[in-house]
Amino acid sequence: MKIRIAALIASLALVAGAHADALSDYLKVRRTHKISAPVGVAALDSMVGSKTLEIKGKIKGLVRVDGKTSLFMEKADGGTFYVQAAQPPEWLDGGNESSVRMIVSASRAHETAELQTKLLAVIAEPAMIAWEAKQPKTVAKAPASKPSSGASGGAALSGPIGKGITGRKAIINRGSTTTSRGGTSRPTTPTSPAARPSGQTQVSANEAVPIYAQFIKSQNSRLSDEQAWEIAQGIISFSFENNLDARLVVAVIITESGFNPNTTSRSGAMGLMQLMPGTAKYMGVKNAYDPTENLQGAIGYLRKMLDQHGDLTLGLAAYNAGPGNVKKHGGVPPFRETQNYVRKVAAIYKALTGEK
Repeated sequence: MKIRIAALIASLALVAGAHADALSDYLKVRRTHKISAPVGVAALDSMVGSKTLEIKGKIKGLVRVDGKTSLFMEKADGGTFYVQAAQPPEWLDGGNESSVRMIVSASRAHETAELQTKLLAVIAEPAMIAWEAKQPKTVAKAPASKPSSGASGGAALSGPIGKGITGRKAIINRGSTTTSRGGTSRPTTPTSPAARPSGQTQVSANEAVPIYAQFIKSQNSRLSDEQAWEIAQGIISFSFENNLDARLVVAVIITESGFNPNTTSRSGAMGLMQLMPGTAKYMGVKNAYDPTENLQGAIGYLRKMLDQHGDLTLGLAAYNAGPGNVKKHGGVPPFRETQNYVRKVAAIYKALTGEK
């Protein structure tokens, strides 16, 4: 009996070591592709272009045809899609359903083309949950604002900027907010049950996604649940990557497009955060009407503008009018559009942070 117990302990140790190695390898691939949060399977439905994503979902089984192996995953609508897997791990060979995280390279040439996916790494969901639970709970900070000539309201942003969805922990403001779409202001309130009481609460980034998604749909009811969810995930994920308060990003999106990913301005600015063609190219965005690509490029560009000017008001002005105009005029340019833009974003952001 003692020999059997010793053998069992030894075998469990080997299994634990193997899983530890698998997790280490998975996290290495994750870091290589600068991934900070997973997306749902639905994010692939409307994807056009090429991306590397972390997918959170359920594998239903394996299919082998002509020496090629594919994993088939469950979609929210009950359907399935396939991921090519050259060498899937042995633990997926049992035929049982498995909840997983996987990093995939995905591409679709155009809207009606077939989605092509290739597995880069996969790990069991419980392993990632356990790893995430051990990570430090940090709250990042956005740069404090300073009063700037030519723009009122900038100094009002010097409050609790670092309390947004910028890290593993987040504070969701539960008060009412003021937004603007098409020049008409109206009160809006996050309508999640968790958002109804007055005051503030801390939630994890994953818990924040449905709250943000519901708020996004309150701004643009034409969005599907899947689209709102994808946008919410992108806002939180890329805000975290760029050390920004997600509520600042939300304020910019409300001002730019009212959460319409398909809109184009008269000057040619595209998508959720209204990227100009030159800026999109500069930030490596191939399809500015793809919400995830738009958010990744635009949030990264906003971060650059804030870093370049060291001031929230000037950073917003540079995002709207270009850094050359801010430099030329030594502050917020004397353009009515830019001055109104800075004031509007500031007002919405102030409301979202709950400042009086």
